[in-house]
Amino acid sequence: MRVLQILLLGVASMGTALAAQPLPEVVTREGRSALMVDGAPFLVLGAQVNNSSNWPSMLPKVWPAVKKLQANTVSVPIAWEQIEPVEGKFDFSFQDTLLAQAREND
Repeated sequence: MRVLQILLLGVASMGTALAAQPLPEVVTREGRSALMVDGAPFLVLGAQVNNSSNWPSMLPKVWPAVKKLQANTVSVPIAWEQIEPVEGKFDFSFQDTLLAQAREND
């Protein structure tokens, strides 16, 4: 029971920490909409990765192009077969790789 209490306190404190950071949202005022991130307008400068470039072996070629474009957002298609290559067996390693490399490349 004591372990359960400690876990619940940990989860509650995580919720409080997450609640302190507002989620991005689209705000519309006077007929104009803006994406708000951390309370400020966020201009999406996006790059889109082609379907043939969304495999881990291709990502090293993607990041230099994203940097050259000075993009701050990348759209990457993820095929279901990458997540569930065999029925009932899930593999999120590509998503983990993608997120790690995105963070490394700002």
